[in-house]
Amino acid sequence: MTSRDNVVHTMTAAVHQFTTGNIGHHQTTSFRAPEKKGVYHYYCFVHQFMVATLRVT
Repeated sequence: MTSRDNVVHTMTAAVHQFTTGNIGHHQTTSFRAPEKKGVYHYYCFVHQFMVATLRVT
């Protein structure tokens, strides 16, 4: 994941399966996605109104 925003963000799973930690401006990071098939909801820990879903198939 690469942040193209001017502020710090995270990708933090709602049930603590994964987190990227802080991702700064133009910083690229990676994380280990869950191996089990399913839908994983995540959010930005800094901006908790920012939510998304990761689907593992």
